[in-house]
Amino acid sequence: MSTATEKDTCLPQTGTDVSRAEMKSMSPQQNPEPGQAALQSALRSRQRAGHRESLLDPEAEKHKRRQDALVGQMKAAEARSRVRLMRLRYQSMRSQEIKHLISCQPTGQRAVRLEMLLPVKTERFSPDDALDKRERRRIEEILEDDRGLTINRT
Repeated sequence: MSTATEKDTCLPQTGTDVSRAEMKSMSPQQNPEPGQAALQSALRSRQRAGHRESLLDPEAEKHKRRQDALVGQMKAAEARSRVRLMRLRYQSMRSQEIKHLISCQPTGQRAVRLEMLLPVKTERFSPDDALDKRERRRIEEILEDDRGLTINRT
């Protein structure tokens, strides 16, 4: 036999009957419904039950671990690829900017000086001489030309 009062009541943890209207007027501390701690406890117990099920099937657990390792390796490879592409893009943009700065110099002598100060390629640095004989002779010829007769830029 159900009446309207039975539908409006809830059975709290304390065992007393409280109507919905009374529950709405209560503060959260007085509310007899399960709180956050009870929900977390229920969630932990469900997780433990799921953990027991995985322990029952060691083959599935082994497969899951193997797949997780592969996913981790794939993500690491993608990250390395992204970093490598970013580095290449940066070096390319830097090289283009330096070439542009060199080409905008008013005289050839200033362009050569700037090129020597700002190397276009960073990989070119080595303890050895970076210039071959022909390049060295050309640079010395340009630097010795005080009047700019070797290279005229207008």
